[in-house]
Amino acid sequence: MGTAQTILLVGHGKGRANEMLNLTQYWERKRPDIAHKVVGAIDSDLESLTQDQVLAVVRDWFEQNES
Repeated sequence: MGTAQTILLVGHGKGRANEMLNLTQYWERKRPDIAHKVVGAIDSDLESLTQDQVLAVVRDWFEQNES
């Protein structure tokens, strides 16, 4: 298994149960070696998307946010 160079979070980023935010905050406190790899987060209705649609959303994000 390889090591990720970048991490893009995809999930439901709404309300009090914002797990993407909770995960990011946890990594910042406990795993800064992982936290620094997070390049962004996409709020999406994952339950309504197929795997191919999720991959397309991620590809689009990287195309729009290339540095």
